[in-house]
Amino acid sequence: MFETEFVRDLLFTAGLFGFVTFVWSGWAQEGPPSTAARIYLGGMSVIGAAVAGIGLYNGIMIWGSGSSMVFGEASFTTYLVMCVLELVAAGVAAIILKRRDQMKWFAPTLLLIVGIHFAPMGWVFQLPVMYVVTGLIIIAALAAFKLPHEKNEPSFWCGALAAPIFLAAAVPSLVIGLSRLSEVA
Repeated sequence: MFETEFVRDLLFTAGLFGFVTFVWSGWAQEGPPSTAARIYLGGMSVIGAAVAGIGLYNGIMIWGSGSSMVFGEASFTTYLVMCVLELVAAGVAAIILKRRDQMKWFAPTLLLIVGIHFAPMGWVFQLPVMYVVTGLIIIAALAAFKLPHEKNEPSFWCGALAAPIFLAAAVPSLVIGLSRLSEVA
């Protein structure tokens, strides 16, 4: 699942997934049900931030080592198109939900958009783990729409469900990437 010839891609994947662990577990703090949930989410945030920092720093340090995403090739174009589509979809969703006074549903909507956008990223980065993350994040987003929201904000469910998924992909990416640094140094 983490097989790639590009160590830099593993480290940046760890950095990205660590960062989104930090973001989603932080957003979930909007309405956690208990102090224990707050501690859990805070721990996820700290670990996510640490993984992000270590992954990004090391990825930057080996920037010239190569990537499966190459400027001017289909992988780069796909990456850019998917990022633009993700931003446009998120903006449109925010406008529609705001006009309908339903912004509490923005977190699961955004999580669904994020999950869908990862599908082509598996091809872009030649990392099969991206397909697993895609499926699990889509399931988490759909669950966040259905789980009880009278006491817990949908954003809580998004973070509580998505953060561990992202972290479960970030940590192995980081460990494997760091273990392979000698190949490119």
